[in-house]
Amino acid sequence: MSRVTRAKSLLVLTFFLLLLLLAVYPALAAPEPAGWYKQPSGTTSDISFISAVNPTVAWGTSSQGIIKTADGGNNWTKTTSQPALGPIAAVDANTAWVAGNSNFTICKTIDGGATWTTQFQTEYSAHWTYFVYGICAVDANTAWACGALAYLDTPDYGVHAVVMRTTDGGLNWSPAYFGNTGSMCLGISALDANTAWTCGRDTSTNSPVMKTVNGGTTWVPQAPVIPNAITTGISAVDENHAFAVSSTQGSTPEHSYILKTTDGSNWNASDMGTDFGVRGVEAVGPDKAWVVGTRGTILHTSDGTNWTAQQSGTTANLASISAVDANIAWASGASGTILHTTTGGIIPPPAPASISPAYAVQGTVVKATINGTGFQEGATVRLEGPTVINATGVTLVSPTQLSCTLDLWTNTPPLGKYDVVVRNVDGQEGKLVKGFSVTNICGGGAGASIAVFGCFLGLLSLTGTSRLVRRKRKR
Repeated sequence: MSRVTRAKSLLVLTFFLLLLLLAVYPALAAPEPAGWYKQPSGTTSDISFISAVNPTVAWGTSSQGIIKTADGGNNWTKTTSQPALGPIAAVDANTAWVAGNSNFTICKTIDGGATWTTQFQTEYSAHWTYFVYGICAVDANTAWACGALAYLDTPDYGVHAVVMRTTDGGLNWSPAYFGNTGSMCLGISALDANTAWTCGRDTSTNSPVMKTVNGGTTWVPQAPVIPNAITTGISAVDENHAFAVSSTQGSTPEHSYILKTTDGSNWNASDMGTDFGVRGVEAVGPDKAWVVGTRGTILHTSDGTNWTAQQSGTTANLASISAVDANIAWASGASGTILHTTTGGIIPPPAPASISPAYAVQGTVVKATINGTGFQEGATVRLEGPTVINATGVTLVSPTQLSCTLDLWTNTPPLGKYDVVVRNVDGQEGKLVKGFSVTNICGGGAGASIAVFGCFLGLLSLTGTSRLVRRKRKR
């Protein structure tokens, strides 16, 4: 092979390597934002249910069909156009169950959503109708579903809670509970083929939660009675620990409660007030859980008792939340809203690492650039030292860089060293200690000039000395 041919081959190879680098660089160079952030769902319909499988795979349902992501939520694609779909429970990237809101329809896919097989469906009747409100998959063989049967011929519709179960992958769905008149199951959380909790409303027992440990043969009413409240979501961690959410939907103002058990039998209710309505809950540990609700509400606990609000970045009503672990979770709700977090919903405080320039002369106006991490839109910057200097024109260049203007002219701030403080809109602050200096006309800049001038004089002196030595040698 000639040199010319080798050079051409090397040029072509380099070109394709550059194309490959450009293709993968955006994914490598753009870390996921901290906290909760929106993902494009590809639909404007309400996403009432979401089910996360692993850090890259999650499923969701809306009236426009089933959506799925296989790349962590960067892209969501529709797997079917089947309308009027309800709760979904996914096992892995290929296996999932979905339930229809009418006639208690249950479908399953084992090929990633390419095809769906109807496994169970009640017959149509003009006298009654079924509704499915919750479904929970333990594994590819075991799943539970819950809802209600309404008799249309009675004045009050004669609503009865219904629970179904399969242990053979859905080949057979068997009744696991049929409630008294005035009961309905709105959510279910199962640990295995024997142990499960349901939540909802039961006017006969006045209990918002029931539990079975024998596959549905018997159910034990649990949880405190909350007047006029409906329990809409439940999430169990083990046989002793579970969380549930309840609210007085339909009342004004709506009152919200979070329920918790630590022994599998006795429940405590925390009154969360009337600022929002709770809708969904997801527990990832005995003391770690999230709750979502109206007006973009996301609450989080890391001790099982104290709940703190997390920034959701939306005012849309949230209906469902599903987590992979304590860090990775998805939430969904109105108008195609999907939120994602890989940091447990926690936004770390800003961390300024450097500022350029690091000093300026008193009586000037300086354009400064701050580098660091965790910067947010709307962040403020100030210098704290002998006095406080508030920066103006703060602009978010990126989550790692801010630009701003420092006015050292208007009020002639005192000389000295100043801390650079960045404050995000969530109230968290970060500080670069003594990162900036205000100098006088003979300060840092003049000192540097004098040093350079001294070196210049020294060089002149050395040059002159060398010339004298050469002249003496010639003589």
